[in-house]
This record gives sequence, C-alpha cells and structure tokens, in this order.
Amino acid sequence: MWANTAWVPSRALFTDDQLASLPNDGPRAVAELSEGIGVLPNGEVGAAGVLSESGSVYVAQQFDDGWTFTTAVGDSSRNLAPTEVLGWAMRFDDVNDGPAAVGWTEPPLLRLLIVATPLLWLLALWLLIRNRPVRCCHPHIHRR
Repeated sequence: MWANTAWVPSRALFTDDQLASLPNDGPRAVAELSEGIGVLPNGEVGAAGVLSESGSVYVAQQFDDGWTFTTAVGDSSRNLAPTEVLGWAMRFDDVNDGPAAVGWTEPPLLRLLIVATPLLWLLALWLLIRNRPVRCCHPHIHRR
C-alpha cells in the first residue's frame, strides 16, 4: 500500500521551533512537516475553531498581507500578521490556545475597483452611443 508520509494539512499547528527554520525565499527541501496537527478545518477562505495548544500555525495559502490570524488572549483577542515561508505560504507565530480564526480582508482599493469596473463599462457604452456617427437621410441633401 502506498502512503504519502510527507503530507501536511493546509492549516497545521506546530511548536514554535518547528516552523522557525522554514526558509522564506522559495521552495526547497525542508524539514518534515507531517507532524503538524490539523486545525481550523471549516471555511475555504476563512476558518475558525479552537486550538488545543499554543505554538505556530502553518497555512498553505498564497502569502498576502491581507491575511490575519486572530488568537485568544484571556477574554480578549489579538490579530497576528503572517510571515512568508517557502516563498509562497505563510506562518503565524506566537498563537495562543483557545478560540482562533484565520481570514483574509480584501484591500479597500480592490473593493473600489470591483465596484468601479461595471460603472466604467457603462460609461464607455454611453460614450460610444452618444458619439456614434449619424447618417444623414434628409431628402434635400444629395451626395456627389
């Protein structure tokens, strides 16, 4: 029977020192990651759940500054910024046990472009219709 012994969950909890040695400059052979504990399974972009212990969380998702990891601190919470690893993925360090969530917030400029795109298309269509050439069909005007 064949088994992938190097498989790692897309969101995995490690001790802090296990992820500290991951390079951030590109894919390469790295230390075994299969010892990670799968966490935060629900949701495609964002996920929430309860962590059984503290440590670092590896997230196999394209690195972007818009990602945040919310971790519990007593009765409050704090947001952690990602660190790029392997040239594409990310890790969040100093994660506490308890309620946690990972999610992505789109930049305000992206949201503006999403809203503006159909408006720009409507403006282009209006300009095209407004400035189209008009054929003359008056009976007293003759072309030579």
